[in-house]
Amino acid sequence: MSSLSRLIKTIVTTKNFTTVMLSRQNGKRVLVKFRNGLQLNLDWSQFFLFRDNYSTIVEFSIKQLNDDLFRITNNNLDYTGNAFSISLILKVKKNCQIQQIDKETFRVKNDKFELVGSYVSSGLLFLICEFLKGDYECNCRDKVVLDVGGFQGETAVFFSLMGAKKIVIYEPVLEHQKLIQTNVSRNQVNAEIHDEGIGEIDEVKTISYETITVGLGLNGTGTKQMYVKIKNASQVIESSGAEIAKFDCEGGEISLVNVPTSILRKVRLYMIEAHGSDIREALIQRFENAGFVLTKDVHGEHCSLLHFERREGL
Repeated sequence: MSSLSRLIKTIVTTKNFTTVMLSRQNGKRVLVKFRNGLQLNLDWSQFFLFRDNYSTIVEFSIKQLNDDLFRITNNNLDYTGNAFSISLILKVKKNCQIQQIDKETFRVKNDKFELVGSYVSSGLLFLICEFLKGDYECNCRDKVVLDVGGFQGETAVFFSLMGAKKIVIYEPVLEHQKLIQTNVSRNQVNAEIHDEGIGEIDEVKTISYETITVGLGLNGTGTKQMYVKIKNASQVIESSGAEIAKFDCEGGEISLVNVPTSILRKVRLYMIEAHGSDIREALIQRFENAGFVLTKDVHGEHCSLLHFERREGL
C-alpha cells in the first residue's frame, strides 16, 4: 500500500485523523475515533492494525481492557488478546467463518476448507493469513509435498487444495499431531504423518517450555519439559520422494546447511521459514552454492519465508 493510499484510508476510517497522524510523529497513544463509532486508546502500530481491517470491525463488539489487551465478541466468538491477535481474527473473517469451540480452540471454515486449531494469536489464524496472501502458493498439482513442522495440519490442507497428491508430514509435538489427524481427515488429505522433527542426527531432545505455542523450542526456557524425536534431515528429504518441501521447524531448519547437495537437489522447490538473521544468511549461502535461486523472500517481524527453486542443467 502506497503512502497516499494509507493516508486516504486513515481519513476514510477515522474522524480525528489529524490527531491520529500526529501520534505517528510523536509516538504518543491517542483516543482514536473511528467513523463506525468505535473508540480505542491506541498507539500508531495498533491503529493501523485496526484501520486495515476496518470493514470487518462492524461484525464484532470490541472492548479495550488495557493498553494492549482487547476483547472481541460476536455470536460465535469471545476472545481476549493483543492488537495483533485481534487483527488476525479480523483479517480471516473477511474470507472465512470463525467459531470458538472452547477457550483455546477455534474452527475456521469457508467453501474450500475447514480447520480446527488452537492458539489463535500465533497459530491457526496466522497460517491462514499466510495462505490467503499467497505465501505458500506453488505448482504442486499431482506432486508429493514434504511438510516439516506440520503444526496443526493447516499447510498440509493448503497444499492438498493446490492439487498435491500426497503430503508427507513431520511434527514431533503430540498435541499438534492430534489436530493434524483431525484436519487431514476433515479435508480428505492424503497424508503420511511422522511424529518426528528434523536435525543433524537421529536423537531424542528435551524441550523446556511454559506453554505449547507455534514457537515451541525457539527459546528453550520454561518450567515444563517434553521429549521430542528428531530424525536426520538428509534421510527425511531422501525418503519422502517429494518434489516440493516446506520447512517451518523453529530453528531446526539450520540442519539443512549440512545436507549433501546431491540430496538437496532431489527437491525442486523449498519453502523455508528462517528464524533469525544468522540462520537466514546461512541458508541463502548454502542453497545458492547447491544450485538454487532465491525466488521469494517474505519478511516477517522475527523470521523470513524463503523460496528456493532448483536451477536445472547443473
